[in-house]
Amino acid sequence: MTKPFTLADGAVSHDTLQALRELTASAERGGVTGMAYIVTERGKTYQVNATGLIYDSPTFGIGTVVILLYRLVMRAIGRDT
Repeated sequence: MTKPFTLADGAVSHDTLQALRELTASAERGGVTGMAYIVTERGKTYQVNATGLIYDSPTFGIGTVVILLYRLVMRAIGRDT
Protein backbone atom coordinates (compact mmCIF):
# COMPACT_ATOMS: atom_id res chain seq x y z
CA MET A 1 0.00 0.00 0.00
CA THR A 2 1.27 3.47 -0.85
CA LYS A 3 1.20 5.95 1.99
CA PRO A 4 -0.67 9.15 1.12
CA PHE A 5 1.76 11.31 3.08
CA THR A 6 5.41 11.08 3.95
CA LEU A 7 6.93 13.06 6.79
CA ALA A 8 10.36 14.35 5.97
CA ASP A 9 12.78 16.36 8.04
CA GLY A 10 13.76 19.56 6.33
CA ALA A 11 16.72 21.66 7.26
CA VAL A 12 15.08 24.75 8.70
CA SER A 13 16.90 27.57 10.38
CA HIS A 14 16.12 28.07 14.05
CA ASP A 15 16.34 31.80 13.42
CA THR A 16 12.75 33.02 13.16
CA LEU A 17 13.15 35.47 10.29
CA GLN A 18 15.30 33.12 8.22
CA ALA A 19 12.87 30.23 8.76
CA LEU A 20 9.93 32.40 7.67
CA ARG A 21 11.79 33.50 4.54
CA GLU A 22 12.60 29.90 3.62
CA LEU A 23 9.03 28.74 4.22
CA THR A 24 7.57 31.67 2.28
CA ALA A 25 9.86 31.01 -0.68
CA SER A 26 8.93 27.33 -0.66
CA ALA A 27 5.20 28.18 -0.44
CA GLU A 28 5.52 30.52 -3.42
CA ARG A 29 7.05 27.64 -5.42
CA GLY A 30 4.19 25.35 -4.33
CA GLY A 31 6.33 23.29 -1.97
CA VAL A 32 4.53 24.21 1.26
CA THR A 33 0.91 23.07 1.12
CA GLY A 34 -0.12 23.68 4.71
CA MET A 35 1.14 24.34 8.19
CA ALA A 36 0.23 24.37 11.84
CA TYR A 37 1.90 27.16 13.72
CA ILE A 38 2.44 28.91 17.00
CA VAL A 39 3.62 32.50 16.87
CA THR A 40 4.93 34.13 20.03
CA GLU A 41 4.60 37.86 20.39
CA ARG A 42 5.96 40.50 22.71
CA GLY A 43 4.28 40.45 26.08
CA LYS A 44 4.27 36.64 26.13
CA THR A 45 1.12 36.36 24.03
CA TYR A 46 0.77 33.88 21.22
CA GLN A 47 -1.34 32.85 18.23
CA VAL A 48 -2.02 29.32 17.03
CA ASN A 49 -3.61 28.29 13.77
CA ALA A 50 -3.50 25.92 10.82
CA THR A 51 -3.61 26.47 7.08
CA GLY A 52 -3.94 24.49 3.85
CA LEU A 53 -3.63 20.71 4.07
CA ILE A 54 -3.24 20.75 7.85
CA TYR A 55 -6.49 22.72 8.19
CA ASP A 56 -8.31 20.61 5.59
CA SER A 57 -7.16 17.31 7.12
CA PRO A 58 -7.38 17.71 10.90
CA THR A 59 -6.43 14.08 11.60
CA PHE A 60 -3.19 14.49 9.67
CA GLY A 61 -2.69 17.86 11.36
CA ILE A 62 -3.06 16.34 14.81
CA GLY A 63 -0.48 13.69 13.94
CA THR A 64 2.05 16.27 12.82
CA VAL A 65 1.44 18.42 15.91
CA VAL A 66 2.00 15.36 18.11
CA ILE A 67 5.39 14.89 16.45
CA LEU A 68 6.20 18.55 17.20
CA LEU A 69 5.09 18.03 20.81
CA TYR A 70 7.34 14.96 21.12
CA ARG A 71 10.35 16.83 19.74
CA LEU A 72 9.78 19.78 22.09
CA VAL A 73 9.41 17.45 25.09
CA MET A 74 12.65 15.68 24.15
CA ARG A 75 14.38 19.04 23.82
CA ALA A 76 12.99 20.16 27.20
CA ILE A 77 14.40 17.08 28.93
CA GLY A 78 17.74 17.36 27.15
CA ARG A 79 17.30 14.45 24.77
CA ASP A 80 17.12 16.21 21.39
CA THR A 81 16.16 13.93 18.52
